[in-house]
Amino acid sequence: MFESHPLTILNAPGPVSNVSSRTLTLGSRAVGGWSRALHAYAQREKDLILSSVETEKPRDEQSIGIPVQVTIDGPYGGCSIDLGEYETVLLLSGGSGVTFTLGMLDDIVGRVVRLGREGGERTKRIEFAWCIRSFGGYHQGRIGPGFHLLIKVAAGHIHWVAPMLMDIASVAAGCSSIDIHVSIFVTCLCDPEAVPQIPNSVVTMERPSTHQLLNDMITPPVGDAADGLRWVGLGGGLGVCASGPSELTREMANAVAKLSLSRSAEEVGGVGLHTETFVL
Repeated sequence: MFESHPLTILNAPGPVSNVSSRTLTLGSRAVGGWSRALHAYAQREKDLILSSVETEKPRDEQSIGIPVQVTIDGPYGGCSIDLGEYETVLLLSGGSGVTFTLGMLDDIVGRVVRLGREGGERTKRIEFAWCIRSFGGYHQGRIGPGFHLLIKVAAGHIHWVAPMLMDIASVAAGCSSIDIHVSIFVTCLCDPEAVPQIPNSVVTMERPSTHQLLNDMITPPVGDAADGLRWVGLGGGLGVCASGPSELTREMANAVAKLSLSRSAEEVGGVGLHTETFVL
């Protein structure tokens, strides 16, 4: 009971969030003794509840609440830059680092769409890029009223984050003043048809180049690449958040530093960078 276990808040506050659950959602990797025990307990209790439900009255598994007594301290940390100050935003994550960038995406889209840019948000274009090893499943459960816990059972799974991405992307799709594009890079051979349908998304079986991703954000699209994407032009600034393994965040920091030394940074209107390193 005296152990401390860090979790990540995946979504924005209720009035801002675009996620349908409308609760505080915490993410945890089920890789250690405590997180695996919590996952096993939630799964076991859920199975007992489902087995006691009459067959003619099926229940939504994701709505089943498994009570657990916890003490929460925090929150701590956050983003060092305000994405609302930039017309163009790049959110790059690797593996479980998506828990940070997903919350940032939810926040900026909510501020633009749900709150109507009441804080003077300038963001018009967002590229959400996620690097994973493979596709997989997810387990979700509710811990008491108002709390959701997403437990990741293995590195690189896509399905557990897809519902939130679809909620956010769908809200943005109904707003003409902001464009969101989702890029998912898979480093292992997988079945592309296993990917849930996320609006305005593309899946690529390769490891991305951070330098290329950054360059794509400041280069006007041409030909087929321009279809469905409104180019906001240069001069409005570029906000970059990178979250994941130290190698990925270091590569992005180097790419931003290289850009800052060139004339392109001035043409873009300035570049802001925030990095989060996720390690076991």
